[in-house]
Amino acid sequence: MVWTAPRTWVTDEIVTKALFNAEIRDNFIVVDQHGHSGAAGDGGTSLGSLVKETFTDAAAPAAPGAGKTVVYAVSGRPRYRTGAAGADTQLADASDLHTEDHASRHEPSGADAMAVDAVAATGSLRTLGTGAQQGAVGNHGHSFADLTAGTDDTDSLTGAGGSDDAGALLDQIAASATKDTDLTHAPTTEVALVATATFVLQGHAQPADYTVSLWIDGTQVATSSGTVGIGSAATRHLSGMREKASGSYTVRARIVNTDAGDVLRGMALVHAYSVTAS
Repeated sequence: MVWTAPRTWVTDEIVTKALFNAEIRDNFIVVDQHGHSGAAGDGGTSLGSLVKETFTDAAAPAAPGAGKTVVYAVSGRPRYRTGAAGADTQLADASDLHTEDHASRHEPSGADAMAVDAVAATGSLRTLGTGAQQGAVGNHGHSFADLTAGTDDTDSLTGAGGSDDAGALLDQIAASATKDTDLTHAPTTEVALVATATFVLQGHAQPADYTVSLWIDGTQVATSSGTVGIGSAATRHLSGMREKASGSYTVRARIVNTDAGDVLRGMALVHAYSVTAS
């Protein structure tokens, strides 16, 4: 039995048993028992592919009941509920970060790559190593001995000037003049360059004013000022540190005679070494 297109009735037409059976009974039987082939009045045993569906925003509906799922839209985002007590849940899409692997997304080759080993105070991924912008490995110690063990890279002491038998310093610095003592240091390790300077100072004919300072690669890291007498020499000690990688750097001990009226006797001993995490 197949579907019959419905009859168009006319005025005063006599309704017969045959017409009723064809128009009503037989078509109801077809509707009740038909297979969904897709023909007019018919269909197929399964629905075809769903191309699209338009949802109008609305409040989340009640849970649909056991074995059922309802899909809907709230504020332009698709959502769903399942079962007799399923929660109102948003469907994830490609813009939701939780749908992607976090690590691969932010690796250097990822869609939202982070910087690697950025400058200090800038958040970034960090490689492991001993560089100034790298992260320390997890098996190193944190005591001073741990940080410096086996990494001392020392240059010989370098100085200028001297003393005679009476203890007076021979190296004279004229009034308002400057004397520099330089040491070239080439660390073979990384992390920090540490320098120390010992100054020996004495007035010549009268007490003299002075300023001493310690410099690493052109940057002043320590300074001290004062007045020294003529009866005996005075010592001043300065130290400082800067982050440095491998290379060649100048460490400078500077003496400035800030006295405009007398000579200042002075000398400096400079020591430099580099340290890194062990």
